[in-house]
Amino acid sequence: MGKEGRFERSAIAPGKIILTGEHFVVNGGLALAGTVDRYIRVRARPADVFSVRYGFPGMKPMTKLARDHIYASIKDLLDGKGASLYVESNIPIGAGLGSSASSSVAAVLAISGLLNKPLTRQEVFEHAMKGERLVHSNPSGIDVMVSIMGGFMLYRKGEEPRPLNTAPLRALVVDTGQRHRTGDMVNGVQTFAIKNRELFDGMVSMANSISSSAAQALIEGDLARLGSLLAFNQELLKAIGVSTDKIERAIRSFRGVSFGGKLTGGGGGGFVINILKGDVIGVNTRRWTGSFIANLGVGGAKIEEPAHIHDGGLPN
Repeated sequence: MGKEGRFERSAIAPGKIILTGEHFVVNGGLALAGTVDRYIRVRARPADVFSVRYGFPGMKPMTKLARDHIYASIKDLLDGKGASLYVESNIPIGAGLGSSASSSVAAVLAISGLLNKPLTRQEVFEHAMKGERLVHSNPSGIDVMVSIMGGFMLYRKGEEPRPLNTAPLRALVVDTGQRHRTGDMVNGVQTFAIKNRELFDGMVSMANSISSSAAQALIEGDLARLGSLLAFNQELLKAIGVSTDKIERAIRSFRGVSFGGKLTGGGGGGFVINILKGDVIGVNTRRWTGSFIANLGVGGAKIEEPAHIHDGGLPN
């Protein structure tokens, strides 16, 4: 790409939480999701070949899947050109907060900025999904779309997302310490669905009602009702086999300060979201390392201002 005009472009993309409807959304159900104030930044600079480095714990040594995941998202944009990418993150990996989707979205935006190729929202989605399909066997697309758009939305696979006009929400996000591959959890649910088709179809219908009601509760600011609906959804997730003993303990541990809680994401571990009773100060999370008070419904992915590259490498 030459040395003239050497600069880098960077983009950030938020993680996501699913308030209601995960797993059922893969099977045509309705889900309620929103962004969380944890981010991935991808910095892109011109290069003769493609390379990518990760600057956060959990990706050292970098796996071939991680490299291929990013490359699949931007390959068509590069069109045979090279690029050097540096990925920074404070989104835990394999924890249900959408780290892979956020990295795909941020990489696509960073490369589109670097190459001066503006993309529509749908084009960003389509490119990012190419990487997601390598990581997850049958992604619904909800993680990618939420990260792109920001805020809260109702989402059904194959339909236009429905953004919600609602204020941001503060919640307690509890790390169970267990990690998983979402694709494995999705495959397990699909096996359950095949063996219990009539029951599972009824669960999808029930999950649809939960998501619709939860969206209305969120709009109205009725946190007690929202928490109850999350707890109801958790019972469905437990029934299809994606909860764990640690997830259940993480929910029980905060019942005194929470209207209700559930796992968020693929299950099998990861994070639990609890709807707090007011802005609780000093919630004791010492037993659950990595837990945090989160702002949900923050803004979506964006390209940042260009920065010139110094010969010493990528700027801090």
